[in-house]
Amino acid sequence: MLCSVSEYFKITAFYYNPNIYPKIEYEKRAVELKRLISEMPVKNTVCYEEGKYDPQRFFDTVKGRENDFEGGEHCMMCYAMRLRETAEYAKKNN
Repeated sequence: MLCSVSEYFKITAFYYNPNIYPKIEYEKRAVELKRLISEMPVKNTVCYEEGKYDPQRFFDTVKGRENDFEGGEHCMMCYAMRLRETAEYAKKNN
């Protein structure tokens, strides 16, 4: 689907995952996303941008929810945090 969408839109993959720990794992995932983008058969270039890696922001966001089960409320809080950051990036960069 992305291949056909790239014909009509300028696409930017915004990587923002402060919930990934340790930093070496975060970096592995960033490298893999860049590799995937570079190998995708798209008509127009897909840009890659990376948000600030700040795991403390994640820890502060989910404080008090550390014992939630995987997929629980702390995940929803993390998704919301990441979507807000993505929306801010999109707003600043048109």
